[in-house]
Amino acid sequence: MRIVQLANMYHARSGGLRTVVDTLGRGYTAAGHERFLIVPGAKASIAADEHNGTVITVPGTPVTGGYRMIFRPERVLRILASLAPGLGRGERQGDAGRRRTVGAGARRARGVVLA
Repeated sequence: MRIVQLANMYHARSGGLRTVVDTLGRGYTAAGHERFLIVPGAKASIAADEHNGTVITVPGTPVTGGYRMIFRPERVLRILASLAPGLGRGERQGDAGRRRTVGAGARRARGVVLA
């Protein structure tokens, strides 16, 4: 199964959110699922390994504390369209407004549902 996680407040110095997202992601890959994590960063990149799956970095706008945020959901929607997740399940971590925006757009455009 292909699982996509979206974490908007994810940073090298993050605490709880990063810990939960990474732990869930390792569990998904250990169970044999194909895991994708979409996070904001300074520049676009894709990195993959056998333990963490594929991490897709989307250019984000700098905010406080060294964090970046994805304010343009269409970038995420394009990524979702290219991945066509088998199970459109989004984790509940992150800001509710972004989940609503991305979830509604994904549902309309791609049949993806955020749980």
